[in-house]
Amino acid sequence: MSTNSKLLAEMQADITALLGVKTLSAEHEAKLRQILSWPHWDDIQTGAQKEYHMSAKQFRSVVIEYWKFMGLIACGYSGLGMFSRDVDKIWHSHILNMPLYQDFCVSVLGYIAQHIPNLKKGKREMSTCCTGSIHCKPGQAALLTCNNPRCVTKCRRPSAT
Repeated sequence: MSTNSKLLAEMQADITALLGVKTLSAEHEAKLRQILSWPHWDDIQTGAQKEYHMSAKQFRSVVIEYWKFMGLIACGYSGLGMFSRDVDKIWHSHILNMPLYQDFCVSVLGYIAQHIPNLKKGKREMSTCCTGSIHCKPGQAALLTCNNPRCVTKCRRPSAT
């Protein structure tokens, strides 16, 4: 089994477990293959080394988790937060190369995945929806509108009265 086949199988196993499904659709499997075969991961590794002094070996081990994270987004999973500093460093390195990040997001996800941190402000707890738009916990008004048609949180601003 090739390295990419092993990685694909690992990603599929983790993502199906998180999504609570037995198998992924052909469309979702194709998205995972797109993530693995995207030709610019070396450029992102160079950025991670420059910005965060991340070694090539460390990048290779951590980027797998970043691929899973992006795979979840590609499979329509929303409301994700980033709780790994090392994976977040790769995300930042990816975003810092905006033309490549845009290319990746548009070709794999169909939209630009926004990176907005999880926030707490006063009594209002905030989190992010699938596109990174800030929205409040259920029952509170959304602060920003999510324009992703696949967003399951359906965060929307309340209409003006």
